[in-house]
Amino acid sequence: MLKRFWESAWLRLLLKPLGWGYGSAMALRRRLYDQGYLDSHRFSQPVISVGNLTVGGTGKTPVVSAILDLLPPEFRPALVLARGYGASFVHERVELNDEGHLLRSRHPNHLHVQGADRVAAALRVVGDPPPAVIVLDDGAQHLQIQRDVEILLFDARSLLKPRGILPAGPWRESLAAARGADALVLTRTDRVDASALSKIEAELSELAPEVPVFRCRHVARDLVPLALGPKDRPRHLSELAKRRVGLVSGIADPNSFADLVQQLGASVSWHESFPDHYLYHRDDLDRILAHAEVDPVDEILVTEKDRAKLAALGGAATGFSVLRIDIDFGDDGARFASLLEQSLKEAKRERT
Repeated sequence: MLKRFWESAWLRLLLKPLGWGYGSAMALRRRLYDQGYLDSHRFSQPVISVGNLTVGGTGKTPVVSAILDLLPPEFRPALVLARGYGASFVHERVELNDEGHLLRSRHPNHLHVQGADRVAAALRVVGDPPPAVIVLDDGAQHLQIQRDVEILLFDARSLLKPRGILPAGPWRESLAAARGADALVLTRTDRVDASALSKIEAELSELAPEVPVFRCRHVARDLVPLALGPKDRPRHLSELAKRRVGLVSGIADPNSFADLVQQLGASVSWHESFPDHYLYHRDDLDRILAHAEVDPVDEILVTEKDRAKLAALGGAATGFSVLRIDIDFGDDGARFASLLEQSLKEAKRERT
């Protein structure tokens, strides 16, 4: 796996020249788009781009969910536009990938579209009412679409590690790309000590003094059944205290899921971890249930991202519980909401 290359000091050194070449090409590509030498599409609606400069999970999906919650009434409904990495599948008569189904289940009043050609996918949408804003999910490198609000996410822990550019590290672009953003959001800030976090913020402020920096963290919300019926009610997180649980996840950072469950007072007996965006099969469910037979637990917890894929298997999977997770901006919440609203209103004025 590439991550093993990145964790090896001598391989990082060996691959560094390739990383320089890739990083230079990406920087040139960005400049060509910025200066208009490469064509990009401008939509009639304001566009919010949410993305990151590294591969792997930084928390884009819960941040997109938080942004949809924060949209002022005049910018609803939104069109959530994504590439749709991983396998797409039909759930409740709609075809999306796992992240798309997660967002659609949370935000059914917004429009959700995915496609390799995102411009074409968006232009095919006919909404009633039509979308008032476009949220470009994982849009940092998708420069074929012009954006009015560029939000870059960084897992705070990633800024404390070597910053090799592909293939010498997990970075898609140099940190210098942050200068072109409208907001920099540090995720999982509770996983970094205060002094290190202050140093990170100081570095970002020096690099991009005009770009505000926001802190946020992942917080558990509640527990719901995998197959949530109209009469089902969310369960309080306190019910996990002192319970032995098994975990099932197909996400980029499975350790973060396990850590969060343990913080809630549960004891993790085992964790069946699958690759990010993994599409489960019946054999996988059999494997999970066999593990539960050998090592019985009080409850099997899954991520919200895996919910629709596991629900499609039916049977015993419907007895699993889903730990729903939100993004908490804490003291930065009001400031982030204000930046979002003001930027969208300015973009709307420019179009009228």
